[in-house]
Amino acid sequence: GQADIIVITAGRGQREGETRLDLLKANSAIMRSIIAGMQPIKPSAKIIVVSNPCDALTFVAQESAGLPLGQVFGSGTVLDSRRLCTALAHRIGVSPTSVNLFVLGEHGDSQFPAMSLATVGGVPLQQCQQMEGIDFADEAKKSASKAYSIIKKKGYTSFGVAQAIVVIIQAVVGDEQQVLPVSVRVPDKNCCLSLPCVVGINGVERALDHVVEHFSPEEKAKYDSSIQTMEEVVQQL
Repeated sequence: GQADIIVITAGRGQREGETRLDLLKANSAIMRSIIAGMQPIKPSAKIIVVSNPCDALTFVAQESAGLPLGQVFGSGTVLDSRRLCTALAHRIGVSPTSVNLFVLGEHGDSQFPAMSLATVGGVPLQQCQQMEGIDFADEAKKSASKAYSIIKKKGYTSFGVAQAIVVIIQAVVGDEQQVLPVSVRVPDKNCCLSLPCVVGINGVERALDHVVEHFSPEEKAKYDSSIQTMEEVVQQL
């Protein structure tokens, strides 16, 4: 518990005949045990939760660690966002770093790309000429399902999520003030979801939750649904 940055990846997979809630309760117990075993935790430590389900376990870690909420956050949809940016960048012929797009909400089946906020070269992505004929929803679905495909082939995911964690750690250690879609406590709500956040030496310096005001009606509905789902889940923990 005396490390500057603590990355938690522990947890177990879903067993045959087991519900998602059963798995969540089991992994919540593992999370609480890990954090209890690290006490006392260094007051300035940053805890990054990678274990799944990421959002619910980030909430458990925040409640257990005794640290400011900004110092305990999840890897969220950093990897999901980069996968989708890469896929779309290849379709339109630019570098993935030139595509500004976040996948937000629950890290899981209900995550959604905030296409109304996406840009490339300062131009709204949906208005980019090269995007004509490209099915955004299909591309997002294919990117979101990559983890399932990888797990089916080798039983686990490792390299992609490891790369995403490196990006997050570098943002903290280097005080980069980089905007990343990490899992944080939703302002005025009793749950964690992925939102664009400024990440620096103090962990999550601030959540840019004002982006919600710029969502399309469909995106806002998905976001509200994710909040409702996650609040119901954490009430059962």
